[in-house]
Amino acid sequence: MREITVGVNDADQRLDRFLMKAFPRATTSFLQKKIRQKKIKVNGQRAEAHTFLHENDTVQIYLYEEVLLPLEKSKTFTASSIRLSYAYEGPLFSVIDKPAGMLSHPAHPRDYGKTAVDGFVTDCIASGAYIPRLENSFVPALVNRLDMQTAGLLLAAKTHAAMLLLQQGLQDGNIEKHYLAYVEGKIEREETITLPLRTENGKSIVDADGKVCVTHVKPLVSRDDFSLLAIRLETGRTHQIRAHLAATGHPLIGDRPYGAQYRTELFPHHLLLSSRLLFHNGKALALSTPFNVYSKRTEEFKALMETIAP
Repeated sequence: MREITVGVNDADQRLDRFLMKAFPRATTSFLQKKIRQKKIKVNGQRAEAHTFLHENDTVQIYLYEEVLLPLEKSKTFTASSIRLSYAYEGPLFSVIDKPAGMLSHPAHPRDYGKTAVDGFVTDCIASGAYIPRLENSFVPALVNRLDMQTAGLLLAAKTHAAMLLLQQGLQDGNIEKHYLAYVEGKIEREETITLPLRTENGKSIVDADGKVCVTHVKPLVSRDDFSLLAIRLETGRTHQIRAHLAATGHPLIGDRPYGAQYRTELFPHHLLLSSRLLFHNGKALALSTPFNVYSKRTEEFKALMETIAP
């Protein structure tokens, strides 16, 4: 029998989800079967898959070690060579300032050790913010993601509680996401794009039966052949900005998958920057209210204007 004490980063989650993280090589059906068979209990009492765990609870697993060991993963981590830039670092979370060309998460085994999340975990281990052998289920993680070629701000949680707070903040609008984008053509007026989107073959397309999407657009520079836009998202769907602007006839410069044509030989990827995060209520995250985090890449991004139209 193995007994696991629920730590601060294991609390406030369902038993089945905790077990999936603690034993990542186990199948969901295997773990749920063992819960039904009373082979897994909480505080010595029969539990259900949906039983909510609290700090200092104990989970008893009445299985032999030779059964459990193959279901675990090694908690040793290979240090990533990625050197991240941070727009904000605090005790609960950080904001990574990602360059274009870096993956947020691995898309293939060959990407392991080369992504923003790998660099973040490595930095947390180096600083002592994360000690793998002391954790049962939690690993520092990104709360949002950016496309590989989108530069700018990524939220990264150092604790489970911070991850939940940041996820809720994005969901309820207490954390606003602001972007800068270069698009083809002239946009002279502010507008709100509300076209519904659905994802198909890795792209988002306009569909009346798709998910509700809201994108606020404000021109900062408006010329005959291109515009520089300030963008605020109310929703966060896959490729939302790219799909919405392409659907209105103004694809991002360099965004060939969404129909960009303008001088694409100069820009091998789309010109989009996650430039600012605004925390309306960050008290639970030990932030003043309101609290802004800005990308250090903003001035460099704005300077691309001279490359687009010297």
